[in-house]
Amino acid sequence: MLKLLDQILQDQSDLIEIDIYYNGVLTTPTTCTITSIKNSAGTAILEDQATIAGGTTGRRKYTVAADYTETLGIYTATWEFVIATTTFIHVQQYEVVTSFRDGYCSPEEIRDYATYDKITTTSPTDAVLTKYIKKATALVDQFLGGSIEYSQYVDKVRCVLDRKTNGLHMQLKHRPIISLTSVTVTTNVGTNITPVTLTVSGLRTNDKAAYVEYFGGEATYNYSICLSNWAESGIIPVATVTYTAGYTNVPKDVMLATTYLAEQLYRAENGDDNWLSSFTIGDYTEKYGKDRGNKNIGQIGADIVYELLKGYRQPTRTGFYGTIA
Repeated sequence: MLKLLDQILQDQSDLIEIDIYYNGVLTTPTTCTITSIKNSAGTAILEDQATIAGGTTGRRKYTVAADYTETLGIYTATWEFVIATTTFIHVQQYEVVTSFRDGYCSPEEIRDYATYDKITTTSPTDAVLTKYIKKATALVDQFLGGSIEYSQYVDKVRCVLDRKTNGLHMQLKHRPIISLTSVTVTTNVGTNITPVTLTVSGLRTNDKAAYVEYFGGEATYNYSICLSNWAESGIIPVATVTYTAGYTNVPKDVMLATTYLAEQLYRAENGDDNWLSSFTIGDYTEKYGKDRGNKNIGQIGADIVYELLKGYRQPTRTGFYGTIA
């Protein structure tokens, strides 16, 4: 199964890095360390490692030595950083691989599932198939409403007020949620407005629906308008959420849909995108025409692609609400 994680070649030294956001803005932390790196078996192989500043504001990086990339699999790095006396935790995963891969399927998977006789075990080359994989992956992302790639995201969303509990509900753009790094909330704009930083451990998430809920307790900051709680303000609170979401393994349905699209793109490029559109037995007739495809995706593809992908559309494409940026 194709992985979407950051990748490091086996027995090679390479960087892992994160961008640190506070209230939606790249921010330089007071301190930043990696408290542990665990291998695919869950065993800590490194602890309390110093990090260095990257090339841009808020970026921190760490070089994983070749001695710690000898075993294939998924590794977990736990970053700990401090901003304005508040400590945040970010959990990052990366994979040690034998070769780098792109997109939602591999050339080998296209060869395994293709029914087109011009796609064989040796032809076209992996390099050629990779170009079609990238195009097909872009089509899939367009239909889904964004990447399903495992990554760190920053969303700014309008909150839904729960007046009964003095709580907030936040619908994020990417799913499934893997972990929350930080959540800050404002009810106004201006240079003197200090956002409320919510304690991540006090939030409830529906990971599959990318939904975050907060129920009272910390919403007692003094604002120019909101004096005691969210419900007393006439302004809808806005939350800035930094989180990790997506799939560490490409779901099989998405992989199959991508192989199908890549094959259709290759057929079209070779002028072989005609399909049997009608057939009769008496006096024998048959008629061919261009594949019209599924209009939800484009002319490339068919209903099978829609059926395979519909369960993975992002919240902004499935009728949820709340995102503003």
